[in-house]
Amino acid sequence: MTDMNKMELNEKDLENAAGGYQSGKLAYKDGYNCYRVQGVTNFLALRSEPIDSDGVIIGELYNGEEVQYLEACHDPRFCRVYSPRLQAEGYVKIAYLALT
Repeated sequence: MTDMNKMELNEKDLENAAGGYQSGKLAYKDGYNCYRVQGVTNFLALRSEPIDSDGVIIGELYNGEEVQYLEACHDPRFCRVYSPRLQAEGYVKIAYLALT
C-alpha cells in the first residue's frame, strides 16, 4: 500500500488532475493548448491532410467545441489538432480557432 504522506505532486500535476491549468493566456490540458471552434457557419472540417479538398474530411467540428492544438504545419492556414469528442486528430483552418 502506498504511504499517502510520502506522495509528492507539483502544482501542474494537481491542476491537470482537476482538468487543466493556466499559463498566462494559454489554457492547457495534458500539456496542449486548448482552443474553441468559433465563427463557422455549418461546421469546421477536420481533415486528414492540410489541404482544401472535400475528399480529406474525416470529421465535423462545431462552434463552441473544444480541440487541443498539437502543432503548426507548413501551410500557415492550417494546424493539427485533436478532437476529444471525435477521438481523432487532423488538420483545421486556424482562423476558426480561439483560445479558451
